[in-house]
Amino acid sequence: MCDGYYFDGDYPEVYEESLSDLQGRLRRQLAELQKNDRAQDAATIGFLRGRRSSKEDLVQIEIAHLNPPRVLLASGEVIFAVAEYSKPGVTAKVEKAGYHGREGGRGRFVRLVKDFFGQSEIAEEIAGQGLPNTLALTASVGKGIGGPDPVCNPLPEGSKNFRDYRLPGAEPVSGEGPIVAIIDTGIPAEKNDKNDDRPTIIRTDAWLGNVPRTAENRDLLDVLPKPDGYLDYQTGHGSFVAGIVQRVAPTARIRAYRAADTDGFAGDLAIADAIREAADHGAHIINVSLGMVTSDDVPPPALKAAVEDVTASGDVVIVAAAGNFGNETTCWPAAFAEVVAVGGLIETQEVGDGASTERTGRFVAAKWSSKGGYIDFWTVAEGVRSTFVTGRESPLFDDQPTVFPQNAWALWSGTSFAAPQIAGAIARIQQEKRMTPGEAVEFLRKQGAQVKDEYGHYKAGRGLRILSGIPMPPAKSGESDVQ
Repeated sequence: MCDGYYFDGDYPEVYEESLSDLQGRLRRQLAELQKNDRAQDAATIGFLRGRRSSKEDLVQIEIAHLNPPRVLLASGEVIFAVAEYSKPGVTAKVEKAGYHGREGGRGRFVRLVKDFFGQSEIAEEIAGQGLPNTLALTASVGKGIGGPDPVCNPLPEGSKNFRDYRLPGAEPVSGEGPIVAIIDTGIPAEKNDKNDDRPTIIRTDAWLGNVPRTAENRDLLDVLPKPDGYLDYQTGHGSFVAGIVQRVAPTARIRAYRAADTDGFAGDLAIADAIREAADHGAHIINVSLGMVTSDDVPPPALKAAVEDVTASGDVVIVAAAGNFGNETTCWPAAFAEVVAVGGLIETQEVGDGASTERTGRFVAAKWSSKGGYIDFWTVAEGVRSTFVTGRESPLFDDQPTVFPQNAWALWSGTSFAAPQIAGAIARIQQEKRMTPGEAVEFLRKQGAQVKDEYGHYKAGRGLRILSGIPMPPAKSGESDVQ
């Protein structure tokens, strides 16, 4: 339960759809988050492997094991220490073993990919000196199996952002806002490149209009298994995350970095490189709504080095989704001590103890949210509404595919969408209170309330109410709250 929130009532929303209709859509998302069906999980991963198998330029997925924790690797790839790679004769040995270097490796590691899979002593030696390139997934419900769902703009009529909805008495802000980097699937282009027939998304409502676009940060939308007119499995995830940051901190300068592909997979080294690049470009806050688990909970090496290097000065805060595992499984990068980890809350319609009449209910840790002791903050992660991309869902993902119109908004769930609320809150407090990012984190920590899980046990971290989400009615006696 949480009784107090710094942002309580600060972000009003409207419902053009009936609340019962929104709750029906949310129930489907929650059913997927809570299902924990390993057979279906394996089938989904296998399907996505098949879709990308002919795309040699993409990371190919290898399933290390799926019966918890789930570990996914980049098939045939190793992360090799630069210090070892630079020794005399090593490059020639690597090539003889059938490996070659691929793009990536801004820090202490290089990415080596095996061209062929024959066994040899020299190949085994190289693999033994390296570490597997572990893959992260977006921390959200997959498209077509529960989310996202199209919704109307949840802002009060005529609003383009929440600039006018700060709490009374908030200090006026001036000057440019903090830079918030979004490490994710990228953001769609606003116009076609010359001789480029890939789809673009042109919003006319000013949302995300100030996010710089480049060829490197472009959400490609529709490339798997080949362009077919349908949105890929996790296309639009970066746009949704960026929209949440803009909702919470309208003056923040949002920068998008593409580490994950359109299916939502991102390698250890790709995320690490994006973090380093964002820091080099002056980011104050870096949001990573991606998470990975590793064999024996060994920290992914490239990501560990990047986190340590970027946060060493104290000038940069990294915020990450805690994961959707429903238990205390270690999820990286959230589990790093230097990272601000964010778990997911659910709102019930019971009134919290001592809560004011303006507050809408009681909050507990969501059953499906990861609950490790590394979590720093909790906020609502069920039924969050934010900006999405234009396009049509594939019938391969959903037997009733939906269409997202121009200026699309969507309803989506996962700790992917809790993390950017905290990233935006840090940016907003940094500017309003004229604090450093680290000071803003500690300020928010003092405002937060204690959080309990569904069994009444207190959890690590502090709860903040920021965006509303969709409240669900309490379950009737003897039935689950998810149908």
